[in-house]
Amino acid sequence: MKFLLSFIIVFLLFTQIASAQGAPPPGPAAGGAAMAVPTYSIPNFLGITDPNDLIARIIKVIIGLSGTFALVVFIWGGVLWLISRGEADMIKKGKSAMTYAALGLIIIFSSYIIVNQLLNILMAR
Repeated sequence: MKFLLSFIIVFLLFTQIASAQGAPPPGPAAGGAAMAVPTYSIPNFLGITDPNDLIARIIKVIIGLSGTFALVVFIWGGVLWLISRGEADMIKKGKSAMTYAALGLIIIFSSYIIVNQLLNILMAR
């Protein structure tokens, strides 16, 4: 009963707020003259007008973030190796983390070079 009563009260209060009977839609004014429709422009915060530039920036950001992640993993592997206290399993984990991070950095740097060259070729056209 409380639920039904609260639902009715909420329904009665908010139906007046959400009624769709506000201002009339823009159209011909009295006398048949057409009203001017306002135009809006969206601000361009990036200052980019070419979609290729946007894609190039996104690719460079992704490559930069992945390089940062690989560097963090490399440091983490070094810390694991330092705090291993001679345990073979921890040393192996640290070495493998550093090896894979170094391999990842090589792949990231080579992909940066390839993507940069491709973008230079495509932007020249």
